[in-house]
Amino acid sequence: MIVESLSALANPYSLLAVFIGTVSGVLVGGMPGLTATMAVALLIPVTFALEPLTGLLLMGGVYCGAMYGGSIPAILLRTPGTPAAVATAMEGYPMTQKGKGGLALKVSVISSFVGGTFSAFVLLLVAPILAKFALSFGPPEYFLLALVGLAGIVSMADDQSSLVKALISGLIGLILAVVGTDPMSGMLRYTMNNPDLFDGIAFMPALIGLFSISQMLELTGSGSIVADTSVITKIKREPMPKGLGKYIGTGSLVGTIVGILPGEGATIAAFLSYNVARQRSKNKELFGKGNPEGIAAAEAGNNGCVGGSLIPTLTLGIPGNSVAAALLGGCWSTGSSPDRSCSPSTGS
Repeated sequence: MIVESLSALANPYSLLAVFIGTVSGVLVGGMPGLTATMAVALLIPVTFALEPLTGLLLMGGVYCGAMYGGSIPAILLRTPGTPAAVATAMEGYPMTQKGKGGLALKVSVISSFVGGTFSAFVLLLVAPILAKFALSFGPPEYFLLALVGLAGIVSMADDQSSLVKALISGLIGLILAVVGTDPMSGMLRYTMNNPDLFDGIAFMPALIGLFSISQMLELTGSGSIVADTSVITKIKREPMPKGLGKYIGTGSLVGTIVGILPGEGATIAAFLSYNVARQRSKNKELFGKGNPEGIAAAEAGNNGCVGGSLIPTLTLGIPGNSVAAALLGGCWSTGSSPDRSCSPSTGS
């Protein structure tokens, strides 16, 4: 199986599809407001004229590229290109302000590569086993996962004042999440009869408003991103910080596990990975002030989610998240069957 997969990738057309898809994904992810889901969905008509494998590689390249691409504006401008890059912005932008934006991007790209590669090998080797594990998750397990996420808000606070801010932020998030249609009863909640709010407050516009508008106003007053411009008079190639391996490994593992669970996504994977790294770090006080450990964990987590989300998608036909759902639609459009990992189906 592994040999067949590697031989299929050795095809020049396959390599070209991966390259074009990855570059396109990085460009899409680097533009705030554009998402990997949108990019993969727009590629579906293009795949009609391609071989099933080539189309899958093209969409997969876009998926992986967009996960990394979102970190570029997150680090340089504090404006996440994708929702999964929010955690990266918390550490990447402070590093940019210190004149270490290049180092932050270096940590981001290496962590993304390792996380994506790890999840790809997991997808290749143990996909059927982990797919059955994903199906065992029911309401109690998802409720516990939600509690872990809420507990992460508290654990990110350093002192009493930070704890109050964290709780207020979490409360505001819960209030905003209430808006929309109740998934159980179908009742409309706080929509003010506005059809645009029937599906709730869209995550991406809220994210852009939260980060981009505030950043624009801040830059208008300061005039410069870097506080001390003397540190950027010369471009320096800084070595990769030591000790990041365990955070990259943790993020890759957490991201892959979260990605396997249907309905979860890279944003949750990134924040959980970031929180685990914060708890394991010996320098907790540096988090939020430009700690590369946070970037390593978050980027490995959101890219690890890529391969993880494809496990239930390609083995059971159950999308792990919205991007995987769009990719699954691309598989079906080419006459492929998910239970054969998007290989050409032989019949109905």
